[in-house]
Amino acid sequence: MPPHHRRGAFRPNLVVHSEEFAGSQAKLSTVTLAGHQVMLAEYHLIDVDTWDVPVPDGRRFEYVHRLGGGLLHCIQYSTVINGLAAHLTLTSTEAQLAGLDAAFLDCNDTVKVAA
Repeated sequence: MPPHHRRGAFRPNLVVHSEEFAGSQAKLSTVTLAGHQVMLAEYHLIDVDTWDVPVPDGRRFEYVHRLGGGLLHCIQYSTVINGLAAHLTLTSTEAQLAGLDAAFLDCNDTVKVAA
């Protein structure tokens, strides 16, 4: 059993990853949204917005999806910089989200993107 499903608890988390990407921010947005739709069960997009705190042209995706028996709430920040796609994803359950709003905003406000 995965650790986040033990005793019915989900551990809120932050995941950062990058990958080579030769396209524009618009193309990354399209690829990211398509990937969500294909890979995530019961995916529902809530919002897409700009993410301009550390970069001038990033995107913020907010969505929910089902994992096992639970509904997860995700906020993903993505940008293209110097041939790399960089992603920061914050995940919690719907029930945990209200208590984590301030922490999630702090993560967004303090992240730095460097190539």
